[in-house]
Amino acid sequence: MDDRKAYMLNGLLERYFDLSRVIRFRRVQRGLQTESYEVLTPGNYDLLLHLFPSAFDSDALNNAIAMMDEVSTAGFPTPRALAIQSSQNSFIAPGPQGTHLVLNTAPRGQPLAVREWTNMDLSHLGLRLAWMHRLMAESKTPAVAASPAGLLRRAIREPSPRSDSLRRALKADHLEKLVQTLEQIVPVVHGFRHGGVAPEAILLDSGRQVSAVLDWGLFSAGLPQEDVVDVFVQWCIEPDGQVRMPEAQSFFQAYLSLTATSEELWRQAVLVWCAHRATTALAGTGTLPRGFATFLEKPEFLLAAISVCLSRI
Repeated sequence: MDDRKAYMLNGLLERYFDLSRVIRFRRVQRGLQTESYEVLTPGNYDLLLHLFPSAFDSDALNNAIAMMDEVSTAGFPTPRALAIQSSQNSFIAPGPQGTHLVLNTAPRGQPLAVREWTNMDLSHLGLRLAWMHRLMAESKTPAVAASPAGLLRRAIREPSPRSDSLRRALKADHLEKLVQTLEQIVPVVHGFRHGGVAPEAILLDSGRQVSAVLDWGLFSAGLPQEDVVDVFVQWCIEPDGQVRMPEAQSFFQAYLSLTATSEELWRQAVLVWCAHRATTALAGTGTLPRGFATFLEKPEFLLAAISVCLSRI
């Protein structure tokens, strides 16, 4: 990292977090949503500095980091966020070039390539997500739900310049069909979703236990089961479209042992997941998982694959 940027970040940390001295900045890859730096302070106290792009809404992002900190306080393995000095109710400071600066304790562990995850690893992940969803459901944070159809229609009408490469993967008629379907069924959106579960956002320790869940920037009111769909799509479906059935069953069985879900709710979760993924991609805050264009065109195929897995548990 160049000295000029290090000097700028050091000044911001001193101003907003009262860190008077930083020994070292080191660029690291932590999750998909941010530009991240390990920060070493006197006494070898490690922190992690995140710069969220300007496309993220600062108020929504502050709510997301507050929830991350809340579940961390309850014992869930995710970093603790540091509040800015000027306000104990805010975790977000203005960063360079319109970015949003967040500082938290440095998480331990490393991400694991999808092909290296075993049935036992996915079973453990299922239990962790169920625990996370329970803690989120117990939060006193108000769940301000917005219409998935309305959010998607707005994103289609006002896409971010950062989404140019992703827009080509999303056909207009498939997006419109999804909006109309959501308007017809009026999904019951309750609870909270992490919103950005991905292999890069899950860190494992040396014992292959989940040591941290990152990428909380897209946390919002929604269906918790959307996070489950994320895991199924990204961990349990091969590039050729085949389902890794033993891995999927291990994951679903572990998750459902702590959280029951009706068949109708799974249908809504798949549709709202498609809308959320498309909305964040168009807004320039999210990425599209492999094969998303197929799921957008025919979400019923994804629902059928999940139903088969559930029927074998």
